[in-house]
Amino acid sequence: MAIFRWCFVLCVAARCSIKHVNAFFNRASLSFHANYVSSSSTTSLLHAKKGKKNKKKQQKPSSSSSPSPRLRPRLIVFDLDGCLWKPELFELMFPARSDFVVSNNDDDDDDNDNGFFAVNPNEQPLPGTTLTTPSYQRLELLGATRSILHELCYDEEWLGTLVGISSRTDRPDWAYEAMRKFVLYQEAGGGGGNKKNNTNNGRMTPIATMQDVFTPQLCILDRNRNKADQFETLQKDSGHFTGRGRIRYRDMLFFDNEAGNCKQVANLGVTTVYCPQGVTRSAWEEGIQNFPTSSGKVLGQKMPY
Repeated sequence: MAIFRWCFVLCVAARCSIKHVNAFFNRASLSFHANYVSSSSTTSLLHAKKGKKNKKKQQKPSSSSSPSPRLRPRLIVFDLDGCLWKPELFELMFPARSDFVVSNNDDDDDDNDNGFFAVNPNEQPLPGTTLTTPSYQRLELLGATRSILHELCYDEEWLGTLVGISSRTDRPDWAYEAMRKFVLYQEAGGGGGNKKNNTNNGRMTPIATMQDVFTPQLCILDRNRNKADQFETLQKDSGHFTGRGRIRYRDMLFFDNEAGNCKQVANLGVTTVYCPQGVTRSAWEEGIQNFPTSSGKVLGQKMPY
């Protein structure tokens, strides 16, 4: 009997052990399956996120795409005295009956009966590059004035831009005469009349005068009107030439050698360049590259006040 009892006990114990082992493996299997599913889901999410990033990269525009065209002023306005030429006209001593004559030579002081300077046989500067009074005072263009005016007159990129004057010169009659006698030249084969050594060796041809660059109705030469008042008139009159109404102040560019004038015009919202040395190439490029600027800001050299 004892033997049978021990056999029964061993059978029951073995059966219980098998159940525990099976339960252990079932739990292990379920845990493995759950981990596998979780890992698969995480991998799928990572692939999905990576796919979205790649898609965004593909949709991002290429940095090598062509830049948007630079904005151009619809109206460019220049001061005259001390800005486009020197000296200022009030510094000249004209007899009432005299006018400018075209200087052919900057070095020879002998004059002919017709008022022109004698030509140096070694070099022949282009006529119309320097104007001279009968009292031997010279009027010269400043900086890059000649080449810039040539660009405005003949380069296709400026076809849609008007050019005007805002000046408080003391002698508008002398100013108009000077603009009629300063000459723009064309180099054979193209290019502008901007060479330092203007030698008349047959390669340069006169094509226009300084006056031809400007729109006459947009030229104000009035010593009794401040620049802000002159620009109000320029804006009003500009509507007759555009076909799109008046030109806004923010579509204008202005060059002047006096700080007070610059502040007045800049406060209207006009992009303004202070150029006490005249319209140099650097002053011109700064105005073009920074156009348009915010209201009140003056470009160019540091203002004295």
